[in-house]
Amino acid sequence: MSSGNGGLQQLQYEGEQYELTEDGRLPQPKISYATTYNDGSSIDWLQADMAERSRQQVLMSGAGVWGIISPALDAVCVWFVVIFTGMGIGIAGAWLDVLVKWYVVSGWWNPDC
Repeated sequence: MSSGNGGLQQLQYEGEQYELTEDGRLPQPKISYATTYNDGSSIDWLQADMAERSRQQVLMSGAGVWGIISPALDAVCVWFVVIFTGMGIGIAGAWLDVLVKWYVVSGWWNPDC
């Protein structure tokens, strides 16, 4: 694929990439968010940042009500994960406390050993 330009490869685009969709817009680029690394030893932070910016741009470019709701829903989704994780840890800790007290009272576990 190199053509005398110092070993740099030229990108080849499909002709359909620049055709307009039925509503008169350019088609959204197909972005792959999953990155696989050959050696598995490092993260390409620049590529990850670029993919996140592209994802945010796609969210912000939505038309109508979905264009307003999708960025807010994306921001709220992270907080749901944080809240439910905290609730799960709290419930697990409470049940462990109840189980330990029940074992001590029932005599199944003797902390004086």
